[in-house]
Amino acid sequence: PEPPVSTIKVANCAHFSDLAMLHAVLTRLYVPVSCQETQEFIISATSFSRCFCEDVVQCSVKFFFLMDCEVNVLVLMSLFVSAAQAVASCFYSSTPSMDLRPSEQG
Repeated sequence: PEPPVSTIKVANCAHFSDLAMLHAVLTRLYVPVSCQETQEFIISATSFSRCFCEDVVQCSVKFFFLMDCEVNVLVLMSLFVSAAQAVASCFYSSTPSMDLRPSEQG
């Protein structure tokens, strides 16, 4: 059987519009199991890119604030935390998923 393209598009639209509950319901009820792995990939990829973009924007704003104004220790510390979070999320996303799963015992 062919995947329900329109339903998948609506589910993706719900995810991109931050309607997580609607996306979960559509995926669970109307998207076949064979297509759900793609949905999980889309969710994880877009969630990572959103968080990473937010970190980069925060770092940029804090950096330019520090360049424009006098040095503020709290803003400087916040800049380092945001930068560390962005770097850590890059390292985490590049970790193979097989290394993160507990070993299955047969």
